Order: sequence, then structure tokens, then C-alpha cells
Amino acid sequence: MGGSFVSENIEDYYLNPWDLGYGHLVKFDHDFIGREALESMSKNPRRTKVTLVWNSEDVVKIYQSLFLKPPRAKMIELPFVGYATWQYDKVLNQQGELIGFSTYGAYTANESAILTIGVVNVEYSRPGTEVVIIWGEEGSPKPNVEEHIPVEVRAIVGPVPYSEAARAYRASVIRR
Repeated sequence: MGGSFVSENIEDYYLNPWDLGYGHLVKFDHDFIGREALESMSKNPRRTKVTLVWNSEDVVKIYQSLFLKPPRAKMIELPFVGYATWQYDKVLNQQGELIGFSTYGAYTANESAILTIGVVNVEYSRPGTEVVIIWGEEGSPKPNVEEHIPVEVRAIVGPVPYSEAARAYRASVIRR
């Protein structure tokens, strides 16, 4: 695991269907193990999946820091954004409060941006919401992770899927 999101509570890493945007696939028209727990979750989902669009100026500053004397930011390898099998970076609101995490991302030439999947508290999931991602990890003991300092990357919440064409296709498939 890597990234700025670190928790001693393993349950903080667990995801349910609503966190992943799959709640609409859960049907309660039959009995099954775990139904009561899922019904309870469906009434008040606390997190949901979003796209996080990284601020390009902040990304350029990260690359610029690589050519300066330390302390430097964690290098971003492209196109894949992540240096661990399980990448978890903190996502904060404008007041600096933890509201979720960012994972799995890449640079996309189609959007000229770095996009990552975010799982954030529902109240911060509206497209256009400004959030902050903490890129890097404090004092990483991993031998394959260069010395660096965590940095703030501004991001904008976007829809899932991010591409308008993909959203249109998804909507047409779900209606069937």
C-alpha cells in the first residue's frame, strides 16, 4: 500500500456498493445473506465514487520540484499515477478535513489532465466541488520510494465516468 491515506482501522479501506457507485445494481427482491446490512447502507450512503481532476498548475509544480534541491515532491510517473499496488491518497475539503481518498489514476490525453478515482463523502460529490489531494507519503520506509515531502494538489470533483461520450453510452445501456 502507498499514499498519504493511512489508517490503523482496516475497515476504513473497505468499500460497499454505494461507495463504488454500484448501489443501483443491488436488488432487494429476494432474500440473501447480508441483505439487512445492505438495506441499511442503501438508506444513507456515506461515500460515493467520483472522478478527481488534478489541477494542472499543481502538477507542473510537482515536476518542477524534481529539478530543485530537496525537499522535493513525490515524482509522478505517467501515464499511470501511482507507485503502489494499492494507492490511497487523502482527499481533504477546503477546511483541511479528511473527506475520502483518491486511488487509481492516469494522465489522459483526451482530457489533457490527470484523473483519479475518488471515494468521498456524499456531501462533497457534486461535480465542480473543489477538494485537495495529498500526494506522497510522510516518511515512507519503502526502499523503492524516493525521499520526498507530501504536497497538496488541488482537484475538482467530476462525474463518473468522466467522458461525456462514456456517460451517454452508460445511460443508454442502463435504460435497457
